[in-house]
Amino acid sequence: MSATMLPEMKTTLRILICCVALMSPLVSALIEHCDAEDKSSCRLPPMALKSVNNCEGQMLTIKQGEICGKLKHPDPLLPKGQPYLAYQGIPFAQPPVNKLRFMDPVAAGPWEGIRDGSWSPPVCPQFNIESFFTGSEPEVHGSEDCLYLNVFRPQIDSHNLPVMVFIHGGAFILGGIGELDAEMFMTQDIILVAIQYRLGFLGFLSTEDSVVPGNQALKDQELALHWVKENIASFGGDKERVTIFGESAGAISVHLQMLNPRAAGLFSRAILQSGTAFIGTLVPTQVHRDTAKQLSVKLNCTSAENLDKSDSDAILKCAQSTSPDLLVFMLSSFSEWNMAPVVLGPRIDGEVIPEHPSQLMRDGKYHKVDIIAGTNKDEGMMFAKGLIANPTLLDDIATRFSEIGKYIFPTDLAVTEKLIKYYMGNIRQFTKDDFKALTEMYGNYYFHIPNDISMELYARDTLYGYQVFAYELHHRGNWSFMEELVPELGKDMVNHADELQYMFNLSMISSPTPIDRKLSGIILKLWSNFAAYGNPTPDRSMGFTWSPVSLKHQPHLVLEPQPYMESDTRCEVRKFFETLDMPLSGHDKLFPGEIALGVDWRTWRSKYNNGNC
Repeated sequence: MSATMLPEMKTTLRILICCVALMSPLVSALIEHCDAEDKSSCRLPPMALKSVNNCEGQMLTIKQGEICGKLKHPDPLLPKGQPYLAYQGIPFAQPPVNKLRFMDPVAAGPWEGIRDGSWSPPVCPQFNIESFFTGSEPEVHGSEDCLYLNVFRPQIDSHNLPVMVFIHGGAFILGGIGELDAEMFMTQDIILVAIQYRLGFLGFLSTEDSVVPGNQALKDQELALHWVKENIASFGGDKERVTIFGESAGAISVHLQMLNPRAAGLFSRAILQSGTAFIGTLVPTQVHRDTAKQLSVKLNCTSAENLDKSDSDAILKCAQSTSPDLLVFMLSSFSEWNMAPVVLGPRIDGEVIPEHPSQLMRDGKYHKVDIIAGTNKDEGMMFAKGLIANPTLLDDIATRFSEIGKYIFPTDLAVTEKLIKYYMGNIRQFTKDDFKALTEMYGNYYFHIPNDISMELYARDTLYGYQVFAYELHHRGNWSFMEELVPELGKDMVNHADELQYMFNLSMISSPTPIDRKLSGIILKLWSNFAAYGNPTPDRSMGFTWSPVSLKHQPHLVLEPQPYMESDTRCEVRKFFETLDMPLSGHDKLFPGEIALGVDWRTWRSKYNNGNC
């Protein structure tokens, strides 16, 4: 396929990929090694296939065999840094290639010899994120043989350490663990596991039947969690204290695993950073099958005239014989406007996602665990910058609103009109002067309001002894994601994914100030305390107490160098959103109607908080 279709994507994809900008410096060296004639046979880089004769780090024996970890030393400037061991590139599934492409993952088997755990696994096939920041033509890199995980632990003589499993973000089309630097988390006495999962068509293609059920990516995550349950004790981890956490699409994944009945018992706590299953990533019924049929036409496996006659087996055979590069490129061809509509993603399959998340949540059909969930103050900035930086998109809104308005938000055109009127007035010609209002509109729609609704529903679990903690990041660090795009805007704002710089070493692209490092230490301690105790402030040692939410109150911790508790700040905004007949990805409403208590959402809420937010 020609790359001529891609120039418009250079700006629009930035909107989706800023949440994985963390990975951009890490994946450039991971180019797939595969046969030029058959890219579906892509396998591991040669170095990954080698075993080691003499282990200079620390050797462990797990169910699959022996593995040699690499001893690493932290940045001397890192406060409380300590040496740690890295066991990287551990397969948890067989390579999903050839006949296993699009199939449910199959657990990896044993290996012979001592496995070299010093290499970083290749990312799953995706666009090279660096091209979107350098202006070069987008290229596909990665390998289908990508279902690996990394395990990190401090070099301390301790067992039964709490375990944190990180699920990366990236709009389900980008990201990976690559050379993810764990040294900041290693200042805490926890074990960190980072996992990969299939992306794009490889992770979500579905014919909506038994031939290709879909949700391969979510099943990859589930299998990785099974691996953790079965093996983490060998690394000194406590399999009964596993916290899953993720950012953006990773947070959506965490929420979906909480709704996944097959994931019961695989984790005991959850952290959702800027993402919930209410964001609207679920693709409506029939869209997946329509997308699969259209893909077979685009791949010249069938004609447009015979589109309705496409059977699932033929679609599968066609897609399995296509190179992974072409499948990555093909996804962009489904875009009508600004990477919309979304035609690929998690789907209600009756198994991993039995019903719509809003239905499962209102009925209480999810794993009851302690939770941290929150957002960054200006989440919508990435969308606002993406619009302001693209004159074509702005002109489309001004002149073709009736045609493209349905793509601005995944909802009805009438709802979109009400949203724009509420935040922008009656204008259609957006300019830089509207940047703040655009940021608030997108941020509330995609992140803040869905997060608030999730927290209110989870607050029911406090009646049964579970704790739910809310946060909002307010500190603007020395660096922010996407700051190079329209750099004069948002200099004091806190963007989507900005919290990652306080958890993972981004010194190659960021120079943290002493204040940034202080906040980093606070966040790492809060997260690790939660993983260990189910409470981020189990005692007074941090100088403040993070109060949980309740049925009557929804306070949140403001993440600043001097953290403080703040009362609910979005009461009036939520009241406005409740007036909208707002469909959620074509399935259900954002605001539940009848919930588990058998009453209307507003009636149920007012019963506990006297009608106040």
